Amino acid sequence: MMRPLSKIRDLLRGESGAATVSFVLVVPVFFFIFVNAFEIHVHSIRQVMVDRAVDLAARDVRIGYLTNPTHDDLTAQVCKYARLIENCERDIRLDMTVVDPRNLTLPTDATPCRDRAEENPPEITLANGENNKLMLLRVCILFDPAFNYAGVGRKILIADTEYYAMQAATAYVMEPFK
Repeated sequence: MMRPLSKIRDLLRGESGAATVSFVLVVPVFFFIFVNAFEIHVHSIRQVMVDRAVDLAARDVRIGYLTNPTHDDLTAQVCKYARLIENCERDIRLDMTVVDPRNLTLPTDATPCRDRAEENPPEITLANGENNKLMLLRVCILFDPAFNYAGVGRKILIADTEYYAMQAATAYVMEPFK
């Protein structure tokens, strides 16, 4: 008859399950790295798409393709160029102002972002420039992170929300097309 103490000693000396212990210790670290790399990749793609869309929409205004655009017109144009952005028209807010290059005072506040809690957001009017005027177009779009409870996703969230804001800006001079 085998004594209970010798059974415990045999269990502690055995090597069965050693690979499982290594697996359990290493896989969560690799999974965490993968999730954060994926989140950074998605964030980078969205930023590039927003920057490109803002530049192309500003070009349309600059050369006269969009004359006297409203907030809805410019929103539709930005969202048309930013194809990979989901719910673009719902989550975008634009700000277009005329800037005097001889007395340069840029806006010091952040680009205004939309609040998803608002049912009917306030109407925003854009300051359309005349020929040879320097314009500043700023855009803020809200996104839901892919993994908002992992490292990077948790850090980029706006306080007390489940989304983050991505901003882009461009400056251009109105072409004399009239």
